[in-house]
Amino acid sequence: DQYKESLDLYDSLLECGDTYISPHIKSALHCLESAYRLYGPNQMIGSYNGGKDAVVIMHLQRAAHANYYRTLLNKDNDISEEMVMVPPRFIYFENKDEFPEVLSLLHETVNQYDLDMIAFDTTFKFSQGLEILVDTYKSQSNSNSNSNNNQLAFVLGTRKDDPNAGNQGQFAPSSSYMPPFMRVNPILDWSYGHVWHFLRLFHLPYCVLYDEGYTSLGTVKDTKPCPALERPQGGFWPAFMLRDFDQERAGRINKNKEKEKEKEKTKSSSNNNNNNNNNLNIGKTMTSSPSTVQLKEELRTSSTSLPPAQLGSFTNNNNNNNEQNNNVVPSKIEFENLDDNSLANYSILSNNNNNNNKNNEQTTKKTKTTVGLIIIGDEILKGRCSDTNTNSAAIALREANGNVPLTRVSICSDDHDQIVSEIHKMHRLVDVIVTSGGVGPTHDDVTIKSISTALSSPSQINLEMAKFLLKKMNTNNTDNQDKENNDNEDEDDDEQNILSQLSEAQIKMSTLPQKSKLRYLAGPEEWPILQCGKIFVLPGVPQFFQKKIELVASYLSKKTTSASEDSSYYKVVLQMDEHLIVRELNTVVQNHPFVTFGSYPFYFDSNNSKKDASNTATAPTSKTVITIEANESAANPNNNNNDDDGGYGFGMDNEDEDDKQQQQQEKLFFSKEEMDLHVELALADLLKELPDGCV
Repeated sequence: DQYKESLDLYDSLLECGDTYISPHIKSALHCLESAYRLYGPNQMIGSYNGGKDAVVIMHLQRAAHANYYRTLLNKDNDISEEMVMVPPRFIYFENKDEFPEVLSLLHETVNQYDLDMIAFDTTFKFSQGLEILVDTYKSQSNSNSNSNNNQLAFVLGTRKDDPNAGNQGQFAPSSSYMPPFMRVNPILDWSYGHVWHFLRLFHLPYCVLYDEGYTSLGTVKDTKPCPALERPQGGFWPAFMLRDFDQERAGRINKNKEKEKEKEKTKSSSNNNNNNNNNLNIGKTMTSSPSTVQLKEELRTSSTSLPPAQLGSFTNNNNNNNEQNNNVVPSKIEFENLDDNSLANYSILSNNNNNNNKNNEQTTKKTKTTVGLIIIGDEILKGRCSDTNTNSAAIALREANGNVPLTRVSICSDDHDQIVSEIHKMHRLVDVIVTSGGVGPTHDDVTIKSISTALSSPSQINLEMAKFLLKKMNTNNTDNQDKENNDNEDEDDDEQNILSQLSEAQIKMSTLPQKSKLRYLAGPEEWPILQCGKIFVLPGVPQFFQKKIELVASYLSKKTTSASEDSSYYKVVLQMDEHLIVRELNTVVQNHPFVTFGSYPFYFDSNNSKKDASNTATAPTSKTVITIEANESAANPNNNNNDDDGGYGFGMDNEDEDDKQQQQQEKLFFSKEEMDLHVELALADLLKELPDGCV
């Protein structure tokens, strides 16, 4: 009966029409069939320890094993009477810390599929067990005159992403320190997703621990559920729901690392006690005094909180010496949500030490919320398509009621580490980050995974997003068509029913960082905008991005309070080349540090230029456009900082963050009247310097 059942499985595997898994199944079966042809069923031994990969190997091997005998019978019917079929052979090494659920699965499946299990107890090491097997089969082969093969082949569940995979191929000889045998790796090119797709597609039994959030099984002492599958309401999603395959082994405890962490904690505690409160490590922000910590906590809970760049940058007001703070830039970004009020509460502390100040006290003034844009896409960097999203963002944010300025733009590759690094840099420079691109279901869409890493926030299935996808896409991807939603069904069953209907692509799109928020800025029926802390995640397709950024700009403008009304703005058009006014323009710029000047050339060719009285086209006309706009704030004139890089986030790694925070505190802010005056004076000075008749 088991022989027939295994043959049926083999035929089902070959007939599989699932384009995602079918090529991998056929490759694995071809590998096993080649091994059986070379070594025969007696010398083929599978490694079966109850883990998910081993379960896949067990089923593939028993199917190939049955087909091997069927092929022999079809070739020569005369051998059918004298041929003795041996059952599929497997090996297992007992572990005193084995999960009881794993042992239960092993006992059940060995009996169910009539497997020949060779089990070594805990007194045998792995290498010792293999050496015994190799020597045993070698002696048996030598005594059997009909045998011409005394080598063993071990079928393993090794995948290329495993730590011990190395440079192995599907066939790999054993290492020099091991007894001689051949390693056979049928699923070497399979991913975590292929494993679970295979097991669920063919309804094959596996260890129940995987349904409780375990994604990689070791022992009871070094394994826990995967943190990426933790559910907000408690418990864990099943293993097949894991979207980020890199976190497959996140539940495995590294004993050496745990010991190192304990040593570091002990060392850190000892240093703190010996340093008299110097450089205390409080939470995610390191500061230099208890009084600073108290001030920070007050700011976090008050109605006027500081933006992230300001945390940890205050000096100890109770300290009478003049030593400066030794601030440390946090290694992690704190996951803070932008609620409906927080944007309006951002303020920058202005430390005014001017002797002419009557009260000589610190005052606060609200400033505009700054936005940084991260464009993500290899196609942009390789010049395969043009970036239009920067222009869309700049226009939408500038024209938003409240004027939310775009102050920084960065373009990076579809690379996880690059995106994480860019988010960290941008977070220190702006209040709000907008990302563009890399949010689909394909392999190169890594933006959300990168945001999860940058925020130190594990990814998990977002049930709200899952429901929206099912409703929007109107699909059902399982065989549970007849399963009804009972009104009395508990929440867990309802959630499980919803998630079981998701395709693999929908699972990936539903997997978001913890504490993420879906904002339905265009209405409840339209696609929501994902907000992760202070990061708004937008699509990269230009027409979709433009619609979304306009919604985000409108939302941000309603939540922010501008420092002042917009001041006067002038555009001066000159009838001359830009290079002819460089000296004059530089003089005016130097004399007006509180005004921003822009200059760019503008050309007309002969076809577009005006014609003279004889209806003859004039020579090409060149023009220069100069823009004049007041600055809302300025750095303290005593700080001669000329390190402006044009607003693009390149080369930020070498900047001194302490200096940046200090300069941020020493900004001077102007009223609208002052800003208008600065512009008028600059305009008058410019007109005075320029040659007559050129304006």
